[in-house]
Amino acid sequence: MHTVTVIVPAHNEEEGLPATLESLARQTVPPDRILVVDDASTDRTGEVAAAHGATVLRPPRNLGSKARAQNHALPRCTTDLVLAVDADTVLAPDYLERILPVFDDPDVAVAAGTVRTRHTRTVWERGRSTEYLFGFH
Repeated sequence: MHTVTVIVPAHNEEEGLPATLESLARQTVPPDRILVVDDASTDRTGEVAAAHGATVLRPPRNLGSKARAQNHALPRCTTDLVLAVDADTVLAPDYLERILPVFDDPDVAVAAGTVRTRHTRTVWERGRSTEYLFGFH
């Protein structure tokens, strides 16, 4: 079975982060490690992450982008696989269970699931939902 570390870049995400971390805790195949990169947050992002059992990484200064925050965490990943998720992402409970077996094929290097928006109340949210529908399929 594969091992997996989840990287969650986060800047001022104390409100959305609990749902993300709870969805990771509910995985039918739990991740081996969760790293939250608290990128110079001015709210309680780091405390929220720690309270949910995540390892919190705090760079010495604001890294300024999600990609840089992910790269900050990569040297601390010792598992076979790495999953990067946004701090407002909620995964289906069987996400890891369903995606990990595809890596049994040595020709597979990258895999992803379907992305859907959580809310479609406003015209902007519906637009993003439509964009995701076409962009990821």
